Amino acid sequence: MGHIWLKILQAITYCIGKLPLSVLYFFSTFFLYPLTYYVVRYRRKIVQKNLTLSFPEYSDSERKDLEKRFYRHFVDLLAEIIHGYAASDAEMAKRMIYDEKDKMMVEKLIEKYGGCFFMLSHFGNWEWEADLSKRFTNPKMHLVSVYRKLNSHVMDELMKSVRVKRGTTMCEMADLFRTMVRQSKEDRLYTYGMISDQKPSLFSQNYWTIFFHQKTAFLDGTERLARHFKYPVIYVHITSPQRGVYHNNFVVISEHPEQEEEFYITSQYAKLLKNNILESPHLWLWSHNRWKYKCPDDAIIRP
Repeated sequence: MGHIWLKILQAITYCIGKLPLSVLYFFSTFFLYPLTYYVVRYRRKIVQKNLTLSFPEYSDSERKDLEKRFYRHFVDLLAEIIHGYAASDAEMAKRMIYDEKDKMMVEKLIEKYGGCFFMLSHFGNWEWEADLSKRFTNPKMHLVSVYRKLNSHVMDELMKSVRVKRGTTMCEMADLFRTMVRQSKEDRLYTYGMISDQKPSLFSQNYWTIFFHQKTAFLDGTERLARHFKYPVIYVHITSPQRGVYHNNFVVISEHPEQEEEFYITSQYAKLLKNNILESPHLWLWSHNRWKYKCPDDAIIRP
């Protein structure tokens, strides 16, 4: 039964996705936005709490404006994800723009070391980042998107099919190390897209820092894997000059992660992410309950 529902949802998603993005934006602006913000009030309390604690220097009206801008981007994001399922490669090349000089530099690093890690976040349109796999000039290069499995099997399979459509391979976080060991023996150059701003579980809160005025734990799995496999670590800096267009620049955090001090890569990621958010704060996922867990009294707060 679940398989049938999946096929139905995939067909519906594809049909809707074939509509011009301008049509989907009209729907998101005049239907999804008022429904999400005013009627359903989707996670409004979490968003308001996060913005209040993160921007104490803002006035109430400034925070309210940021809140509404976030929700407008959020519903646009839903429209973009659906559209990306059916969009052509030519259209996506105009919407996901990668700096060619940066890309050439990263490809040389991948060829030199056999792979790399891309550190991303819930910023801009992270789902469209899967399109990077189609932009490599070396046919041996391939992007693996690392994800956390959704509770709903049907929705999990639907989201995987949307991402795979854009050219990436999916790997659940729990299976990542075993997958990397196997892939390191293949005649291909695998790169790994890591959404690294998710809150760690209670048992993996190894790195704490001050992030937007709050004690915040960050996942440190990327740097531990990078040390083991000796793969360079790249931060993906995203800007959005216009609706539905994202510019991507690559910033090398470390070419030799095995030589860095503990938590160096994680701390640099946190700093780069914060600066990226400050440029366009409405593009980050403020509805995520990022500060759900309190910092333990014995935790070390690192700079």
